Amino acid sequence: MKATRLTILLLALPLPAAASTVKISSDPPGATVQLDGVSQGTAPVSIPRVSAGTHLIKVTKEGFTARQDSIDVAGDADVEIEVPLTPAPKIVEPPPRPLPPAAQPNSFAPAPRPPQLSPQYLQHTPPPPAPPAPRPPVPAQATPAPLPVSENAVKLGVAKKTIALTVETTPPGASVQIVGMPTVKPSPAIFTGFSQGVVRVQATAPGYREKTVPVELIGDTRTLISLERAP
Repeated sequence: MKATRLTILLLALPLPAAASTVKISSDPPGATVQLDGVSQGTAPVSIPRVSAGTHLIKVTKEGFTARQDSIDVAGDADVEIEVPLTPAPKIVEPPPRPLPPAAQPNSFAPAPRPPQLSPQYLQHTPPPPAPPAPRPPVPAQATPAPLPVSENAVKLGVAKKTIALTVETTPPGASVQIVGMPTVKPSPAIFTGFSQGVVRVQATAPGYREKTVPVELIGDTRTLISLERAP
């Protein structure tokens, strides 16, 4: 009787969920790693007990372009990922223009004296005509606001530099589209004109399942979307 009860209790215990260890390294090393929005430390880092399914990783390092990738974890094998980082573009400001010699401060050249007129000329010279009245300024035409390219509202004149998004897919050549925009490009595809915020990227390919992932835009960003084969 005791053996029968022990067998029933063992059968009722839940099976452990499938999980894998994800090892992430960066080139150069020392980048900050996030998994599904949670910080995991600096690369190289090993993240244990990652559940099976699709996860979003984000790798950032000062002086380099932030990168976001979606990965698929099977749950029955460990995953190793190496993320190469691209140096961020440097903005070089032009040097200030020198002032002309006449406008240089502390100039010792004497100012030219106005010509002097004789009293006789002043008595018989008619006064100069009055200058014409200034015309009222023409109101400037309002510039139409651009179409929104992200889920965040964009105000004109706020963002001085737009953000570029590069989308790569596995397999390459898949059709890539930003949700809310009509343009469809084959991967690898580059989309420009974004401000900081979150966009949703959709990828499709024949024989593969359609996939849509969110991408957070802070600076110029490169992301990789892995497609699963259709059954």
